[in-house]
Amino acid sequence: MPSYRTPPDDVAEVLATVLEKHHPDLLEAGVTFQLLGAHAKLDKNGVAKGAAIKHHGYPALAVVSLFSLKDRVGGSPDCRIVIDADQWEDHADAKRHSLIHHECLHVEVVRDEGGTIQVDDACRPRLKLRPHDVEIGVFWDAVKNYGDDSWEAEAWKTANRQMTQLLLFDKVG
Repeated sequence: MPSYRTPPDDVAEVLATVLEKHHPDLLEAGVTFQLLGAHAKLDKNGVAKGAAIKHHGYPALAVVSLFSLKDRVGGSPDCRIVIDADQWEDHADAKRHSLIHHECLHVEVVRDEGGTIQVDDACRPRLKLRPHDVEIGVFWDAVKNYGDDSWEAEAWKTANRQMTQLLLFDKVG
């Protein structure tokens, strides 16, 4: 199990910048965040015994979650972002901003048909977690045995085609 501490000093700055640049909906709704830094458990030699964070069993650089209504009524913020503080410093600013942007993209403000922000019993904005646009689960054995006829290969080709189009024709940044 990892240990948790206050995240590196610049995480809050990165969050503020990313919210201002890419997430006016979260700012308009007044969504609040708690930031935590996760540190991998160390063995007796001081070597990490695995990832500081896992998501669905796989190592992750960050995860976001929503606090329950009960917690929010009790004064908790709306969301929590946990970053792998052991790896944060290993990445350039652009990668850090991209990581926080990714986590913020999971947070969706619930609006009614007219576009009005819905609120909960704590008079806080109702939120929901948005899944990834694409997730690909791969069994290498299926690819090995079926190659281009595997579902993994088909999913990869589709995702690769879309990614290539985005990177070639959309402005990045």
